[in-house]
Amino acid sequence: MYIYIKTLKKDEELLVNPNIPKIIQKIIIKFKKIFNIITIKKIDEKHYLYIMPKESNLEKVVLKNKKEKIILSKELKKYENQFDIQNKDIYYFIPKILQYIMKEINKKLELQNIFLLVDKYNEKNLEIIKYLIDKVRTVNIITSSVEQYKKLEEKLFNENGTLITVTNNKNKSLKRANFIINVDFSNQNIVEYKISPDAIIINCTNEKIETLKYFQGIIINKIEINLQEKENLKEFYQEFEKIDIYNSLEMKPAKYIENIRQIEQDEIKIKNLIGNNGIIDKKELLNMQKILTNYKN
Repeated sequence: MYIYIKTLKKDEELLVNPNIPKIIQKIIIKFKKIFNIITIKKIDEKHYLYIMPKESNLEKVVLKNKKEKIILSKELKKYENQFDIQNKDIYYFIPKILQYIMKEINKKLELQNIFLLVDKYNEKNLEIIKYLIDKVRTVNIITSSVEQYKKLEEKLFNENGTLITVTNNKNKSLKRANFIINVDFSNQNIVEYKISPDAIIINCTNEKIETLKYFQGIIINKIEINLQEKENLKEFYQEFEKIDIYNSLEMKPAKYIENIRQIEQDEIKIKNLIGNNGIIDKKELLNMQKILTNYKN
């Protein structure tokens, strides 16, 4: 179930049934505001909207729905880390992001070496690896679960001759990496590695990557997308990120390939890449094109 959470913007939002007499409406609205009562609106069987009179309600709502998928409005996004709300909203958009980057820097994806930071050995991480091995030159896995991923490396080679590399060398493995995808490393883990100062990092976690020594490259934390808006969700698009709405409505858990196809079918376009300091200017990507001279495509 998905729980959308926002703060009150206009009094009418506190009404579950707008057809009741106006005088009763006013009493209900006033009562809810005075006693700080949260209004819950059902969107469909899997999606609910919580409207809070005050931001101070947020902890209460999150704790009550901690087993559900929580989506915060744009103004409440600043609390994601505080309440450990894990929305890896760009995970299914990794192929789109790579395509976008390659187009801007005039490189071919199939000729690139991609480095994946994967801490856990699970089906979700295996899906992105299996997808990328057919799309790029080499997939390089940097992981603390070396033994398990070494078995995958052996299995892929024995089954169809597919080559991947698996390592956890903190001094060498990322020293010359140009394109890095952080699937589930924490910032604390990442700073232990020597990373190419000019790398482009796609960060799929909620945690910002900070304190990288000598780093001058690009870190992509989020994206803005263009999509066809649904009439019944018009107000949602104003207060919630479009990518969050799309993921909650269209993405299927643990169905990576299906979700990639769905994104392609819906012709979703990336509008902007967003880094630690906001929207990443395309000039920054063009600067990367000049720096990445060791790739002759």
